[in-house]
Amino acid sequence: MTPSSSAWRTLALTSVAVFVVSLDGTVLFVAFPAIRATFAHVSAAQLSWVLNAYTIVFGALLVPAGRIADRVGRKRIFLLGLALFSAASTLCGVAPSAGILIAARALQA
Repeated sequence: MTPSSSAWRTLALTSVAVFVVSLDGTVLFVAFPAIRATFAHVSAAQLSWVLNAYTIVFGALLVPAGRIADRVGRKRIFLLGLALFSAASTLCGVAPSAGILIAARALQA
């Protein structure tokens, strides 16, 4: 693989990852009615933590994650974050309760 194709591959991969993270932050607005129907016994205020947990943890980890990436290596942290995001997304999909869904959303960040 030439350096040019490696750079394009890296750009494509990180672009897809940024798109998925951006989509994950907004897709919840569309899914919220279905989530509310699934967890009918939980109030809307409690379910708002499904979005809040992700946003708060994401914002809180931006700077520390950057510092850790500088020390450990950006590629390693990127791949670790991608694996954790994928596992947490799976957990969100199979969450049997609102509490587990909220915790999984926090892990997604």
